[in-house]
Amino acid sequence: MGWVAVNQAVQAIWLTGPDMQLVIFLIYGWILSELIYRQVNLMSTAIWLTIRYRVHTAPALSYWKITNPLHNLLCSAVILVIVTRNGRPTAGTSAYYGPCDIMMLMANASVNKTVFVPPGLNRRAGDLRAEQIEAIRKALQVRRAGYGLLLADDMAMGKTLTSLSIAAVLQVRRILVICPAIAKAHTWVPEIAKWFPGWRILQIDGRNEAELLWDNSETCVHVVNYDVLVNHLDALKRWVPQCVIIDESHYIKNVGYKPFKQTGRSKAITGSQRTWAALQIAEACRKAGGMVIAASGTPMVNRTAELIPQLKAIGALNPVFGSWRSFTETYCGGHYQKIRGKSIWIYDSSTNGSQLNTKLLNSCMLRRTKQQLMPDIQSADPIYKPAPILDEEIMKDYRKAEQDIVAYMVESATIKARNLGQNDRRAAIIAEFKANSAKSLVRLNVMREHIGRAKIPGVQQFTDDLLTKGHSSMHILDQDAQDGQQPFKVIVFAHHRAIVQQLAEYWNCPSIQGNQDQADRRDAVESFQHDDSVRVMVCSIQAAGVSIDLHKGAAAVFAEYHWSPAAHQQAIDRLCRPGRRGIAVPYFLYAPNSIDYVISQLVGSKATKVDQAIDGRQHKDTADSQVREAVFGYLADKAIDQG
Repeated sequence: MGWVAVNQAVQAIWLTGPDMQLVIFLIYGWILSELIYRQVNLMSTAIWLTIRYRVHTAPALSYWKITNPLHNLLCSAVILVIVTRNGRPTAGTSAYYGPCDIMMLMANASVNKTVFVPPGLNRRAGDLRAEQIEAIRKALQVRRAGYGLLLADDMAMGKTLTSLSIAAVLQVRRILVICPAIAKAHTWVPEIAKWFPGWRILQIDGRNEAELLWDNSETCVHVVNYDVLVNHLDALKRWVPQCVIIDESHYIKNVGYKPFKQTGRSKAITGSQRTWAALQIAEACRKAGGMVIAASGTPMVNRTAELIPQLKAIGALNPVFGSWRSFTETYCGGHYQKIRGKSIWIYDSSTNGSQLNTKLLNSCMLRRTKQQLMPDIQSADPIYKPAPILDEEIMKDYRKAEQDIVAYMVESATIKARNLGQNDRRAAIIAEFKANSAKSLVRLNVMREHIGRAKIPGVQQFTDDLLTKGHSSMHILDQDAQDGQQPFKVIVFAHHRAIVQQLAEYWNCPSIQGNQDQADRRDAVESFQHDDSVRVMVCSIQAAGVSIDLHKGAAAVFAEYHWSPAAHQQAIDRLCRPGRRGIAVPYFLYAPNSIDYVISQLVGSKATKVDQAIDGRQHKDTADSQVREAVFGYLADKAIDQG
């Protein structure tokens, strides 16, 4: 029996429980006695290991928190047995890496000089980068601490391969990947097949219960999207995944999550129920001794409280922060507020961001940005341009809608101000907007759609001009497609489905929308990326905001805006992927003298893409609620001017 088989057997026995772990330690003791009997000099062996494998023995031992001298001798003996076996695993094979192999790798101070091959990795597809090996080390550290990993690396940093490699190093057999629908067939399934061809893959589609893979003799990966997770939750909990990877974990941001109650197969899944289902399967995994990895380049889209479900999923909320109450009080500005005679705990702000960033990095989070590791793949600062043409007939509809909402709010606010004895009409109007936020948002969304339709001719003309002249038409030095080596391509982002469809029909180009079939989305991306005759693509800001590689695009034109600033940065990052040549340029087209201009100036800021709690930098914090409040202020000023 070779050492590979021995290590695999030891790993399997170790996972069975503490009783068998004691047996393994007894075996290690026997090995040690044999070495002492044969008068092996352990100190000279450790020195030889340091020279041969560039392993710092002291950090390696401290990594396992071993302080007892006898345990030190035991570890040295195990290291000696492993490295003096008949040959080390050859590159590219699926040979098993035992705990001490991983320990030696993680203790190496120069990980970028070490070629580490997780079990089963296809070396023909490539090697792990230094930052991915560093992520494996961090994962082993948090695993030892008793919780999972929040992998918050920037977009396009290889989080997919990193997560899979962590699962491979942990030697688990049952892996569950939870991801957005568009990422299931477009990213995860092909990436697993590419990097780990020996693994079995089951893509769970539809709402009918799927036949799961129960073969424990090989690694099985189930890939399911958020929208159907609740329908397969019971079966997956019985399957008991040993590692759960929650891709784009900011999808489970709803703090007030509720249990899912199935009333029909066609029932839509809310964000609250999606969060509940993900937390259920994550808890089942942790209780069985498994590990949960939450991966997102923007784990906090709008407010700090969105981190709570993700921290709960990886099991770090209580161990690191004490409790939900402690977290919200310290980092979300938690306080009691009287609402309709009841004391309600409010935690919708962000406080102590720098302290939270330090605590996350020192415990469960790993965060690296493209500025740190991929400085050549960046986007330019946003360029704001008024739409060259507006449909005046549609703008009349917008002006009327604007006047109606202003008149309504002025009347309501005047009555409220009189009753409360307030003199500040502007504050009263804004307060009235907030008090009737649901009705206000409905009216605002109607106004936004009017503006989006009115800007269509201007978006078409502006984009046609870009396609003809490139960035030079905007007096920008083009560093990418203008060298003539590849065609200049543009991606147009919009929000409303009807506007996406109308723009796509104008250029007869591929598009990505929220209601698309997965195969159609994949074909659209392939067409834009590989067909030089396809120079325009129209995308929904939300539907195309994650798990899509559109690096062939030289410019992004925003015809409409989403309320969340982070949504726009995610869309821009579709262009800033590996393979990108030059700087991608985002253009924000707005309608002057309207709420569209106010929104564009806030959502386009690059500084708002991640909160201070995630990236540690001090900057202006703009959330979707602040964007709406700015719009309320604009309309309040309009009301005062008219009054």
